[in-house]
Amino acid sequence: MRTEEIKASHTGYVTKGRLSDYSYDKAMSKAKVAIFNYRQQGVVFKGMPTSVFKVTSVDLHDPRSTATMWECLDTSSWKPVLKESGKEVATDGQVRRFVVTGVVVDLGDRWMVQDYTLHRDQKC
Repeated sequence: MRTEEIKASHTGYVTKGRLSDYSYDKAMSKAKVAIFNYRQQGVVFKGMPTSVFKVTSVDLHDPRSTATMWECLDTSSWKPVLKESGKEVATDGQVRRFVVTGVVVDLGDRWMVQDYTLHRDQKC
């Protein structure tokens, strides 16, 4: 999902990628809203974030198997810029390296991200 979210952030359009192949439900809604809000402000992203992630638990006993994920997302090289001018618009003091947690669900034919939470108060 992260790769497709990055592609969408470069263009400002979710529809030009394959985000829906990897996310649904709350995760898809959150990504669409964020990209739309940035596009409304004339903001796109340049560069690439880096991340380290791990599976923290797996539950194979529910009707749908789930896994929870922990990610350290470093956005130091992924900069918000005004599309028209290329001027960087990151907020001074903005946390650039933080924790993201999420839930991935087995939908039968593939695993998809169902939800995620940005924890900007948890540096990693």
